[in-house]
Amino acid sequence: MQENPVTWNEFADISVIHGKHYPIENSLWYTFVIFTTNTLVYRLLKILLHILPALVFDVVAVILGNKPR
Repeated sequence: MQENPVTWNEFADISVIHGKHYPIENSLWYTFVIFTTNTLVYRLLKILLHILPALVFDVVAVILGNKPR
């Protein structure tokens, strides 16, 4: 069996390229990758890029009389 290792940077580049060609339905933004080894930075990014947008959309849905996702 032959190995063909892919580096994390290559993985990120490939993910971004394919994410633009085949976007996820109902996605807020294009695929992107941020690498960090800092736990605090990871948690901050998670809150800013995942949790807060979800909360905003859920609140707007409730205000408009729709069921939150």
